[in-house]
Amino acid sequence: MKRLLVIVAVLTLVSCSESDTNTPSKRISSISLIDTQLVLYIGDTHTLAATILPASASDEKLVWVSANPSVATVNSEGKITALASGTTEISVSDEQGTHESACAVTVLEENQIIYNNQIWDTHNASVFQVKTNTGSTLQLDLQANALWYNASEGAHVYRTVTGNFTLTATVSAVKRTNNAQATECTVCLGGLMARNPSASPEDQDYVHLVSGVTPGGHGAEIKSTTNSSSVYQPTGQNQLPFTDAQISHDLKIVRVGNTFTLSKKSPVDSDWVLLGEYNRPDLPATLAVGVNIYTSVNGPAVADLSVRYENIQIVQ
Repeated sequence: MKRLLVIVAVLTLVSCSESDTNTPSKRISSISLIDTQLVLYIGDTHTLAATILPASASDEKLVWVSANPSVATVNSEGKITALASGTTEISVSDEQGTHESACAVTVLEENQIIYNNQIWDTHNASVFQVKTNTGSTLQLDLQANALWYNASEGAHVYRTVTGNFTLTATVSAVKRTNNAQATECTVCLGGLMARNPSASPEDQDYVHLVSGVTPGGHGAEIKSTTNSSSVYQPTGQNQLPFTDAQISHDLKIVRVGNTFTLSKKSPVDSDWVLLGEYNRPDLPATLAVGVNIYTSVNGPAVADLSVRYENIQIVQ
């Protein structure tokens, strides 16, 4: 009887050993996320899907981590919750930390956009709709008539900049209904703007340089507004170098201390043309710097305007 029990025990051990040898490995060899970049708005949720290999490792625990949980959190199922404007990275790994994949997440406030991988704020966002935002090109379609003049406010897409800067872009004002044609509406413009971010309709303070249909026809316009009182050029026709009959301009605003220089270069210009210089000691060190869009058209019919901005750059 004792000999029989020993034989059974040996057979049982051999059987278990062979079973372990035939069981597929459950260790993860790779992890990948379907989403590698996400843009969410505050309050949004999104669940990331992870693909792991081999498939037999699907029951192994995954570890999810947010690099900046104040911007967005992630739970054990890969569900992201967007909390505040900013950027973070959501990563997933096996328990050993041997294999990992990550997703770059940008969280925006309601009136923010992404341009050229940076977060830009907007002012009067209801005035426009983003038509194109790819690579270095941003195009805005006018959706409501609004004017940058005296106490009136158009729309502004900007970043906050402190100190000296150079702001440049190539700007073209075209018809919203036909982007191949120049806009023809009365005072339909878009371009560069540096504005006091604390300004109010009762106290507008800014300088701008824009392209489109000026009071003198197609060309470029400069404007300085102090305490909601605007001074601009051109004020009429045949005022070169402003009224150059061009629909596209390279525009440049340079701030050095209190001095702002505004220059343009069109296809008919061989070099930069200085249009104006403003001394603005009233403007604070920190400004809202970016691009604008506006029209003097009144009434329920929206002006036929779309403004294309290419290679917007702020250099400090």
